[in-house]
Amino acid sequence: MPADAPVAARRRAAKADALRQIGYTTPNSNWRNWYLTAARELDGMIDHSLAISINAPDQAAAMPGASFLEGLRFRVDPDLAGGVTTSAGFRITDTGETVGLTVRHGVVEATAAVPDDAAFVVELPKLVVEAMVFRDLHGALAQAVEAGHATFTTGTADDAKAFFAVFDAVPTGHVTLSDR
Repeated sequence: MPADAPVAARRRAAKADALRQIGYTTPNSNWRNWYLTAARELDGMIDHSLAISINAPDQAAAMPGASFLEGLRFRVDPDLAGGVTTSAGFRITDTGETVGLTVRHGVVEATAAVPDDAAFVVELPKLVVEAMVFRDLHGALAQAVEAGHATFTTGTADDAKAFFAVFDAVPTGHVTLSDR
């Protein structure tokens, strides 16, 4: 046990008590739930083994493929992408959608056209886009190319790997609210 463990435990308990007191007096039900759940998390009372993975294939099927790629703007790692300027193009063959993604200084811009300076352009079906976004950006694309389900019309798999390196991986663990 680290030497500062008792101090950290006391601080966690104090924070949990404070959150619980705020939660008890907050009239807003959403905030009350957050405060009380965060307090339970700090107390170690959340059983993450009971968590379920909510997948809604019907909702994913109804969404445009472009929406999945546009959502990558929330997964860019600003530290990795801070000094980077690069672009990529995606042609979603079964929906007829075209998406351009440009990473510039930690910000991702999505457009409805392939950028002129795209490091790579890939043609792929929507299912491959979904696999990329929900599993592994580069890995799912590489598997699809190897299986003949996706094709680079410009650039290479290495260009795609470099592009996707500035994005966060899909989280695999549970998300904590206040467990710090």
